[in-house]
Amino acid sequence: MKRAVVFVNGEAGKLHKLIPQIREHELILCADGGAVHCFNYGMVPHVIIGDLDSLSQSPEILQHFRSLKVSFLKYPSNKDYSDLELTLDYALEQKVTTLLLLCPFGGRLDHLLGNVFLASLEKYSSMSIEFSDGYQSAFLLRGAEERTLSGKIGSTFSLIPLSSEVHGVNLSGATWPLKDATLNFGKTLSLSNSFAKTNLQISIKEGLMLLVWETP
Repeated sequence: MKRAVVFVNGEAGKLHKLIPQIREHELILCADGGAVHCFNYGMVPHVIIGDLDSLSQSPEILQHFRSLKVSFLKYPSNKDYSDLELTLDYALEQKVTTLLLLCPFGGRLDHLLGNVFLASLEKYSSMSIEFSDGYQSAFLLRGAEERTLSGKIGSTFSLIPLSSEVHGVNLSGATWPLKDATLNFGKTLSLSNSFAKTNLQISIKEGLMLLVWETP
């Protein structure tokens, strides 16, 4: 298993809660302006990827990472892919299997939705992808997959179908459990559930679903 951490150019949130989760041997990537978050928390990335339009607005940080011989994969501003898509493609090329996206939320709604739908593309199905800003976290469940999630009793979480239907949904440890349920895209049945125990067990048999929860 190869894990990578990607700093995205969203709002920092409670990033300080997440920095201790980054292990020394992990691949650290920055999607353009995400390098500012990386710098602010004393981290040094292995690669900075994008057209650098955002990072260029912080020339002292750009120069700092250049002086440390950080690798840059620079693309023209007139391109057909977002900086995050280029970064996910790089992670895929490096055979990353687990990916943590930091600071992917906040700011523009189109970027937020674009980031979620981007990560849900079939070409990234070999990677387990999690999003977090320290306030909230999200995880993509694909096909026959299960997940155990820890949290405080009473804290909220939601299951959001991203495919037209998600079949065989089983959920235990929640205030409103589910058994072999089918969830439909756009319906609100599985919004704003809560932890009845400190651990949730979630599994699906078929489909694509986003699990969103309050970061402990």
